[in-house]
Amino acid sequence: MPHHPNPARFRTPTFLLALALLVGVGVASVWGIVRFARSAEWVEHSYEVLAKNEEVETSVLAAESAARAYRLTVSAAHHAEYLVAAPRVTRQSDELLALVSDSPQRTSLALEMRKRAAERLAELQYLVDVQGREGAARARALTAAGQGATLMRAVVQAHDDLERAERAVLAEREATTTRQVRMLTAFVVAGTLLPLGLLGVLLAGLTRENRRVRELEAQARDSMRALEATAIHRDRLSEQRRRLGSYASLLQSCQTVEEAMTLTSSVATDLLPAAGGRCYTLRESQNLAETSAMFGTPASASADLVQPEQCWALRRGQVHQTAPGEAGMRCAHLVGAAQPD
Repeated sequence: MPHHPNPARFRTPTFLLALALLVGVGVASVWGIVRFARSAEWVEHSYEVLAKNEEVETSVLAAESAARAYRLTVSAAHHAEYLVAAPRVTRQSDELLALVSDSPQRTSLALEMRKRAAERLAELQYLVDVQGREGAARARALTAAGQGATLMRAVVQAHDDLERAERAVLAEREATTTRQVRMLTAFVVAGTLLPLGLLGVLLAGLTRENRRVRELEAQARDSMRALEATAIHRDRLSEQRRRLGSYASLLQSCQTVEEAMTLTSSVATDLLPAAGGRCYTLRESQNLAETSAMFGTPASASADLVQPEQCWALRRGQVHQTAPGEAGMRCAHLVGAAQPD
């Protein structure tokens, strides 16, 4: 006999696996959120570096513009603007260097930026000092002969180098963040669908098992009803056998035909409550049977006196049954039966 695996054996492991996957999805989601937040912080950090790098270049340009305006107009307001812009370049250069301290390569570029900005500020400060000592004309003459444009191009070049390096890091960080989001999304989707599938399999198995249990219960109820019916039928047969045994014993004790017929009618009524009929006795002449007893309600009326040739059972010497629609085979003593030819 083939051995079929019991689905109940796999129910607990499957449930535990689905639960473990759901817990794993939860843990992975928390971990992914933390990683995503960290990646977002680094992306924001790169934008801060780019902004600070831009501020340094802008402050150098502002200091240069204020110093040029001061040389051209000898205005105290422009001199004040320069005095505000120059320290801002130094401060912002230091802040930029602090922002990129996590990367040696970008730290080197920030140092280069700070160096070039300091060189340009040093020349601007020199011209401002000359203007204060020797006048604006002397400062303008030194400006024309100086290397201001070259130093400013060096500042711009340092700015562009640092920006390219930071944008490369930014692109890598954004790609990493996108990749992590995709991986986390795929894991969460797979980790959610798989437990749902396992739970669906469990639910389908439980549904089939419940349906099978209900079928077995229905079969058991049918079997119980059949068993009860069998027991009732067995008891009825036992009672009938007992009554027939008692009838046979009493029949042997009857002294007259009338007693025997009365006993037979009573027993037939008890044993066949839904049937009815007559008991006939054949006269000694063997040419006429007359009614000796009746029981129940007959399905068809019969004559009180019956000639042997009117009854197929007497003619054949065995039980004769007539199915509905076979009127030509009915006994002639039945009321309404066709007379034999």
